[in-house]
Amino acid sequence: FLVHQSQLTRRDDSLQGLLKRLGVDDRDAHTYLARDTTSRLLLAGAPGKLASVTRTPEGRLKTLSVRWADTNTRRVNRLVVERQDAGYRSRLEQPAPRRVVQFGSLVIRSSFYAATDQAGVPDAVAAQTVEAFSGDLDFQRDLRRGARVGLVYEAFELDGEILFAGQLLGAEIQSGKETHQAMWFQAPGKAGEFVSLDGSSQRRAYLASPLVFSRVTSSYGPRIHPVFGGQKAHTGTDYGAPAGTPVRTVADGVVSFSGTQGGYGNYIV
Repeated sequence: FLVHQSQLTRRDDSLQGLLKRLGVDDRDAHTYLARDTTSRLLLAGAPGKLASVTRTPEGRLKTLSVRWADTNTRRVNRLVVERQDAGYRSRLEQPAPRRVVQFGSLVIRSSFYAATDQAGVPDAVAAQTVEAFSGDLDFQRDLRRGARVGLVYEAFELDGEILFAGQLLGAEIQSGKETHQAMWFQAPGKAGEFVSLDGSSQRRAYLASPLVFSRVTSSYGPRIHPVFGGQKAHTGTDYGAPAGTPVRTVADGVVSFSGTQGGYGNYIV
């Protein structure tokens, strides 16, 4: 019988170390992989490639398959090494992933992004959902606890495994008595956009939030001043987010000032 085994490549992997983790104890295979130009792609580039082998129980290699995907270009590469009568042979393939339609359903308990993580919804789909309703909802403040979200989106799979997500096709959000719906529409030869079910565009003159990934650290209105104490009017809304989070304007405008200004720090008007 033959043994099938898989491992993800690691940043500190050597050829010998990876083969050992895959249960391969084959001097001929090790020599071939070390010398073959195509096989050097095994450990080239970023770690996290899926390496699978078929071997004998004693560790003699029959086949080696290493697959990696580029989520930006949605291209998949697969290195295949096979034992033949005259020795090993290698080839590089570019199999085409199959497009499938996935459904996601989630309930907001703490935050939208926590709910998508728990439901296994890809981050790219979560970001598109926020974008689809960016003119209607601030996902940090407007979604009530218990709000329900239904999603339909593209995914691309190969060998039974989802490799990356594609376009969000439709979404529905039920929060309290309000229901928001959007779907993706793209006419031939034109750029696509999210529209409501009556066909009107989801684009708005103003966005509901200047950040996609954020939390409100201080709301607009009366509050206890964080430095001086005592109640004082707060004439803005403060958002907290990780360093490097993109900030977007909520409407079209002209930048009249950009720089550092007193206690505001980096400041744009």
